[in-house]
Amino acid sequence: MALAVATVAGVLWGVGTGRLTQHRILPEVPVTTRGAYKFIAVEGGAPVTYSPCRTIRYQLNLTQAPPGAEGVLGVAIQNVERATGLKFEYVGISGRRPLGKAPRLHTLTRTPPIVISWATPAEAPALAGNVAGYAGSSYMSDGYGKAHFATGQVVLDSEVFTQLLQTSDGSAQARAIVMHELGHLVGLDHVKETTELMHSENTGQLDFGPGDRAGLARLGQGSC
Repeated sequence: MALAVATVAGVLWGVGTGRLTQHRILPEVPVTTRGAYKFIAVEGGAPVTYSPCRTIRYQLNLTQAPPGAEGVLGVAIQNVERATGLKFEYVGISGRRPLGKAPRLHTLTRTPPIVISWATPAEAPALAGNVAGYAGSSYMSDGYGKAHFATGQVVLDSEVFTQLLQTSDGSAQARAIVMHELGHLVGLDHVKETTELMHSENTGQLDFGPGDRAGLARLGQGSC
């Protein structure tokens, strides 16, 4: 069954305080591939990115997560870290449940962690139909003319994941869905090419394609 993977990218604008001066946490990933990619948000001709000098803090809400979902998520996050050079940091369990859009921000230096959760269409209507998940990030200005993503959310369909993780090859498909949504989280939009994981529907791709990797590498090369 083809699974359409939607994005609800809550892109907000505000003015934060403080300037980041740290060095990046992980080494920069060079762009070594060619292919189709598209960014969700662009400012001044450059993609909006998470800062490579800050960890991407995230929490889990496991209320409706099926058995095995955490393991799939962990591998997907590692794959995105390797593709972007951005560092994710797990900071605990959250009681927050899905929103229709990414969280509203107040300052760049004080933002809530990303929440990754599993839900049903009854709770998260954006999961209705053949939608396996959605994700998005909010961004803000640092007050010096630069914009960064600061927080966001990933919402995954618990019913779809329950079905997939009960089959012999379902873990790879579930991991691909999570990687697609994490791609949205860090700034990639859908593309028309079916050979890329960021295509709007699952066409059998289980890993990032060349365009996905080129776009993710660029998203990891943002300023601090």
